[in-house]
Amino acid sequence: MKSLSKGYLLMIISGTFYGFIGIFVSNLSNYNIPTSVIAFFRPLVAFIVIFTYLLIFKREYLKVDRKNLIYIILIAISSQTIFNRLYFAAIEKTTITTAAVMIFTSPIFVVILARFIYKELFTLPKMIALVVAVTGCFLTSTGGSIEELKLNAVGLALGLGAGFTFAFLPIFNKKLVGKCHYLTIACYTMGFGALFTFLLAGPQAVASIDYNLNLWVNIIGLGIIGNALGYLFYTAAMSYNIQSSMASIIVTIEVPIAALTSFIFFQEDIFGIKLLGIILVILSVAIIEYGDRWFLKRKEKAQSL
Repeated sequence: MKSLSKGYLLMIISGTFYGFIGIFVSNLSNYNIPTSVIAFFRPLVAFIVIFTYLLIFKREYLKVDRKNLIYIILIAISSQTIFNRLYFAAIEKTTITTAAVMIFTSPIFVVILARFIYKELFTLPKMIALVVAVTGCFLTSTGGSIEELKLNAVGLALGLGAGFTFAFLPIFNKKLVGKCHYLTIACYTMGFGALFTFLLAGPQAVASIDYNLNLWVNIIGLGIIGNALGYLFYTAAMSYNIQSSMASIIVTIEVPIAALTSFIFFQEDIFGIKLLGIILVILSVAIIEYGDRWFLKRKEKAQSL
């Protein structure tokens, strides 16, 4: 398997793990836990798991120089702390569906930022994949109904802000490719993310929860499956030198995975327009994988005539 194809596969696996987040968040919502507390435990559990593994088996990966640590802190602040805060605030001002659609404006921001920061070109296959992916996310989340979006000025600003801050995940990760092991990046990103989120949530909010076994199972599941594994595969994929813009489009596979898990576990409808949205997101990933090669072959064929 070619290097880029391996990276794309790892990114798809990452998006798949992120797609399971909804199961745990839905279960946790039954306990009326503040979203700020959920946002704190998600990186905390991931940090504990990754840090423990490194401490026992790969202690050398705990070393990181100051310059790389700055980028890791920037990832933690943007894609963990500020993103979670804006995302959950958007949910409160609008709806879960509306906030989810706003988040998946993130690839648009990434494509623009990557063009200026990394000189990643606006290729035709990439632009097609971007439009197809964003359209697919919208259809999957809303069933094609604008009425599902409860838009207001504040909610729209918060949702777009969440999409924008999430866009810095692939941008800053790209800076660390080849300089830090992906386990190092994941460990410290989660550690700082948990710290900053805890400072925002406050110890009183965390301590006031009536914890029980079922609650801990969902908290741990969210931290490991919905964060640690998703982020580990994400950072591993970026080590294959994937373009930031490509990564942001591929990881939208999270949306159809979330829809499928909702169908399996909560009997939510995924047919009709939603199924078309799922197909479009999957198609966008295929365009990323094969689009450039197809267009290149067409160009070579045209030149040979």
